[in-house]
Amino acid sequence: MSASRNLNGTWKDVPTPTITAGGVEYAYRELGTHNPGPPVVFLVHLAAVLDNWDPRVVDGIAAKHHVVAFDNRGVGASSGAPAASIEQMAEDAITFIKAMGFAQVDLSKIHQPVLVANGDSDRMVPTTNTHDLARRLPNSDLIIYPDSGHGAVFQFHEDFVPKTIEFLGR
Repeated sequence: MSASRNLNGTWKDVPTPTITAGGVEYAYRELGTHNPGPPVVFLVHLAAVLDNWDPRVVDGIAAKHHVVAFDNRGVGASSGAPAASIEQMAEDAITFIKAMGFAQVDLSKIHQPVLVANGDSDRMVPTTNTHDLARRLPNSDLIIYPDSGHGAVFQFHEDFVPKTIEFLGR
């Protein structure tokens, strides 16, 4: 992380600059604390934009960590045509992360601890897929929130934020 970056502010008032990488101008936001660990990069689904993130979740995690989120190509304030596949979205995430100057990116095989969270009644990403994802990641923690769907982490932000901070502190 560059020492010149200003990470102060809240999700509602932090600036939205752009960075150009791979021929795409990515809109992004970053905030949080200066700590020696890697940043927490928030990834969104294909049509989501920065403002889909709940400020209570982002600000809660940014209280203890450096947080970065960006608009995917062709969505929100980022330029280009939208990604045609999940693989292209993953490649774009790597391109963005490297352009930001973060030291290490490997989406080819995940060895790090991973926190997987969902609601027990998600229609967009069926909860059975969430269980399957957690089983496939050898070092994952799984949180399933009751009586909730795709927005479970926002609905249960008061539980999700402290669990996430604890997970990131390990």
